[in-house]
Amino acid sequence: MTYDASFQLSPWDHLQGAWYTVSVTSSPVQVQAALQACREALTSLKGSHGIMGDSIQSAKRILSSKLHSDLFTTKAWVEKLSGIQSIKAIPGRDLSSIVDYENILQSITLQDIQLLIELFHFENNDNMMIDCVGITGTIQ
Repeated sequence: MTYDASFQLSPWDHLQGAWYTVSVTSSPVQVQAALQACREALTSLKGSHGIMGDSIQSAKRILSSKLHSDLFTTKAWVEKLSGIQSIKAIPGRDLSSIVDYENILQSITLQDIQLLIELFHFENNDNMMIDCVGITGTIQ
């Protein structure tokens, strides 16, 4: 079975609290298996073998590279600058959140990620995870 998954964290700076979404793309006949595999992958993050230090370093390199390539797009600048016009609109949101991004990114530790995982309660049960399946095309 093959599937593609992407993880998106809601913007913490706009809300008090947050949520995450995981989008999984698979063939229609394998969608339930892909959904279960995704749930198991999220649940495994809590274990002692969940997130490793080399995964954190790899993610840092990817995010740093994305930051540097985004510097050339108007869309990225609009997203980065949104909310900084009014100091009261989003507390803590100012130009330093853009200027210091690389330093903040490099300061993230394995313990920070493990704490985040604990906060999101990745548990493979219906009380903690809600899923929605959309299928395009025909199921054979």
